[in-house]
Amino acid sequence: MNKIMKKILYLAVMIVVAFFASCSNKEIEVGYSLNVKVDPSEVVAPFKPWSAGDLDACPEGYMLRVHVFAYNSEGVLKGSAVSYVNNYGSIASVDLHLPIGAYTLLAVTDVIKGTEQNTSTEYWSFSGQENITTLKVAKTQWISYSRGILGIANIQQTVSSQNLSLTLKPKAAGALIISHIWNLHYYNTVSEYQLLVNRNSDFMSFSTDGSYMPSIKNNNNSYDWRIHLVDVADYKNYTGAYAYCFLLPVSNMGFRYVYTYTDGGTKKRGTTGAITLTLKAGEEYLMELDMCNTEENNDITFYAYTINTNSSSRRSGNFVESMGHGQFSMTRWGDGLNVSSAKIVDLIDAIDE
Repeated sequence: MNKIMKKILYLAVMIVVAFFASCSNKEIEVGYSLNVKVDPSEVVAPFKPWSAGDLDACPEGYMLRVHVFAYNSEGVLKGSAVSYVNNYGSIASVDLHLPIGAYTLLAVTDVIKGTEQNTSTEYWSFSGQENITTLKVAKTQWISYSRGILGIANIQQTVSSQNLSLTLKPKAAGALIISHIWNLHYYNTVSEYQLLVNRNSDFMSFSTDGSYMPSIKNNNNSYDWRIHLVDVADYKNYTGAYAYCFLLPVSNMGFRYVYTYTDGGTKKRGTTGAITLTLKAGEEYLMELDMCNTEENNDITFYAYTINTNSSSRRSGNFVESMGHGQFSMTRWGDGLNVSSAKIVDLIDAIDE
């Protein structure tokens, strides 16, 4: 063997030795399989739908999206996966391959319009996933009806030298509001109704243990955010209209109905007094505006109820400016209307089509 070949062989041996030496000085990450099943049924379980079936399944053309994130003890993302199911009764299943260590696992459920391959509308967006402290889940559609329901679960899990399987059961990350307007045609000069709030929470961030913290916006208690809008002209065949709205937990949130009417050719606004509530995750509230409450001398009334807790209560909002009787002449719409309420989102779907 000539000298040149000996040098080449020597260098090759040295490279191999150096490679194994470097490997011995570094931790070699060996991945173990972690099967995570996500059962989303408890996300909507606490809520009572206004009409049966409203909350059980995704509407046609929509899917339930399930994100799973695995963060190590330093908060760094080490694995993630996304799965899609058709309703809250279906189980999502994903496989993660993770090195030995302690992890915070997050499961987040939300509704999207479209398919796994083609999402046309999402109601929540995800950013900063590379670290749990920078992860942000943000609302993309302020009026999203029941499609805005968000579910979250977290768990601490250790991955050792074996394959594992576990199940996460997310719960609702916020409160569900049902806004119902009764006798919306009682006054023929009313053209629009709105339910407004004076605070807003449009995203959440996370701590290292997986707990979440909603953001809070408050513009000097001004009622700048609308969560329910009814154009009276769209409901000629109904006496009422209702809609769902999902809101993240917020303390001391004020609710107020505003209705637009015409008086002598001039558009004016009638405004209810405010009802202030502290919204808690998993709770459900009913807001009712009745333009002719027969139990209250045919007056306009606004009540709020907590409807899925052991201590159900009713709160009322007095009117700042009322269209009460005797202020100016009004006439009722004609008879022949269906004494029923249309779900707002159903009308929106019809318009979209």
